[in-house]
Amino acid sequence: GDWISTLCAPDPQWAAHVSTVDAKTGMVDVDAGGMALKLHFPPASLATVKAGDHITVHLGFTKP
Repeated sequence: GDWISTLCAPDPQWAAHVSTVDAKTGMVDVDAGGMALKLHFPPASLATVKAGDHITVHLGFTKP
């Protein structure tokens, strides 16, 4: 489906191809269905992620 319907889904997620990873800063560039995304993760979570990997990106946010 398109990215808008994915974003509005209960658990939005995209299959993504990793372009670049900076494990020191936690920054990752991915292509997710034609969308170029620059994402930030805790650096330790990227220890095994490398350019060329295929990952699933989940979007989430909560506020108490």
